[in-house]
Amino acid sequence: MTSEFGAPAFGLGQVSLQQKRATAASCSQDFFGQCPISVIHIALGANKDPEYPALRSAISFWLWNWSRADDNLKARLRVAWEKIKFRLHQVNPTNLWSHVRGPISTLIASLER
Repeated sequence: MTSEFGAPAFGLGQVSLQQKRATAASCSQDFFGQCPISVIHIALGANKDPEYPALRSAISFWLWNWSRADDNLKARLRVAWEKIKFRLHQVNPTNLWSHVRGPISTLIASLER
């Protein structure tokens, strides 16, 4: 579980993820100035990449809520998911996170990362 408030529901945005990766990568002095993702995976292990617990928490949050939703809510969520996914796929990928609004689009963008 991530320590950020709201991360289980809303995941981590691109800037927050980059900051967390830079902090984690700085724990290994031998790799200073290198690609933070590579440093984390090589020096600390892939499971220490901040993206994994954030994404796992977001997916768990949605699965937990989905399992408790009634059929009407599931139908509305399916429609919302498809509309939001379509809208996000129309956006230039370099600007994707500036178009993310709410927990559904955050999860979709996180899965697209």
